[in-house]
Amino acid sequence: MYRCAETAGCRVTCVRWNRANPDLLAVTYATLAIGDHPGLVCCWSPKNPDHPALIYRPPTGATCCDFSEHNAALLAVGCYDGSLALYSTSQKTPRPVSDCFRSTDKHMGAVWDVQFVMKDQGVGEAQREVLMTISEDGRVLQWTTRQGLQNVPVMTMRRDPSFSNKKETRTRKSEAFISRFAVGMHFSFNPTNSAQYLVATEAGSVHRCSTSHSDQYLFTYSGHMGPVYRVHWSPFVPHVLLTCSADWSFRVWHVDHKTAVLSVPSASKSAINDIQWSPVCATQLALCTDREVEVWDLAVSALDPLIVHPSVSRAAANTTLTFGDQGACLLIGDTNGGVTVYQMESLPEPEPDQAEKLEAVVETQLSRLLSTQQEEEETEEEAAAEAKAD
Repeated sequence: MYRCAETAGCRVTCVRWNRANPDLLAVTYATLAIGDHPGLVCCWSPKNPDHPALIYRPPTGATCCDFSEHNAALLAVGCYDGSLALYSTSQKTPRPVSDCFRSTDKHMGAVWDVQFVMKDQGVGEAQREVLMTISEDGRVLQWTTRQGLQNVPVMTMRRDPSFSNKKETRTRKSEAFISRFAVGMHFSFNPTNSAQYLVATEAGSVHRCSTSHSDQYLFTYSGHMGPVYRVHWSPFVPHVLLTCSADWSFRVWHVDHKTAVLSVPSASKSAINDIQWSPVCATQLALCTDREVEVWDLAVSALDPLIVHPSVSRAAANTTLTFGDQGACLLIGDTNGGVTVYQMESLPEPEPDQAEKLEAVVETQLSRLLSTQQEEEETEEEAAAEAKAD
């Protein structure tokens, strides 16, 4: 377990491996409560899980992070107050090399995800790396890092009018901006087309967006009955998507269909806080709820997980997860500042045609979905004809 006195009592909000250095793990921590609570970012080495190699202290809770692929020493950190900071792990100073802590040109709500993304420049041109963030203020921003941190809006997400919150007081005079824009929880860029990305929202919808269109969605996926915490493209099959939600379920989608082809409740019948595809097996995935970790293989069963493992601590709830060591282990963050490492054992070995196996699962479920929809439409038509005859 990665934990020390500095992290005790803090909530682990994000765990990210360095893309070039597998011996460097960044973990962000926050106290998600009203008031001024400083954040914490620790960079750990597997060689010393008892004390971090580097410690950074942003002035407010750290909610997410990501390492640059172009510059392996560069770490971006998103914060609870909407700010962003860049740290260099090659420098000994704990201060950021760039930040917007005091800037008015930042997010107006917590930054829930930050990612370095390689974007195509055009036909025959090389890719360049850009920094993207998504926030509860409903905006997706693209940041330039050459001369300080400056941003360009990429998307402002409209709130779904059918989504209502009973806790809100709806008056013309006091309607807040948060009621006009959708809260962004997470995003995922298409691994084969960096111009397209998915956005998970608090309203339960997932939107497919384009960096070329800032005022409209390309497609909307609906069905979740609670906030969608995570959305991922399959790393093996580019037209397959994965989501998890507070409604106790994870869902698998075909990119061209608005209804999920597979909806699976968690074994623990509780909200799914995080989920990820396996990096080595197309049909396998892992998820965490507050009290359990589950590993599924959709080619084996879509009804029962391969593994259900209770949390190591009854006093702490699971918050986030990531695969490590090329899929050989799972790292689970919790609400008490710990990151526990689980070794993956006795799982089915990945087969050469694993991508085809995931496609087969999705196509089978899609055929059933389309057949059911057709039967429902025919039943509705028959009922309408009978009512007209009467």
